[in-house]
Amino acid sequence: AILCKVLDYCQQHGICVQFGEWGHVGGSAVDAQWVENSASFLSYLVKERGFTCIKFFTVVNEPNGNWSSPNGSYALWSKCVESFYKKFEEKGLLDDVQIIGPDVAVWTISETSWMSNTKNQMHDKVTVYDIHTYPDDQTVYSTEFLQLLEAYRAASDKSRPIILGELGFK
Repeated sequence: AILCKVLDYCQQHGICVQFGEWGHVGGSAVDAQWVENSASFLSYLVKERGFTCIKFFTVVNEPNGNWSSPNGSYALWSKCVESFYKKFEEKGLLDDVQIIGPDVAVWTISETSWMSNTKNQMHDKVTVYDIHTYPDDQTVYSTEFLQLLEAYRAASDKSRPIILGELGFK
């Protein structure tokens, strides 16, 4: 009920929503039932409830981290994306909701491979890029933060949007 109130507000005020899963429940393999349940719920929200404000879907939050369910495995994350893409196709969601990714947490340019791998291997499935970053004051006041953002932009498909899905300052 609370989720629908938030989505009602977004719908009424033209706010674009990025919706998704926090973590993957399948361990080292993709859990097909988890994908089905998640895609069915999204389909319910978009197709039955009419929440056209939901524009993007995140498969797993910060999959590059050792705190995340894929435990930093690009291979597992990309298998999850493939599974969701097929399920969204089956449920007729691809015209309504785009898969966004890789949704990685970044502090240095050491994780740009997630962007380039997404561009090179998931180009037909991930249509919007997303990163999370929490720089400290020194990083922001110097050119380090600009260099960080430029490196991730350079590694992504420059013809597609990139979103700072989470941004905070330490």
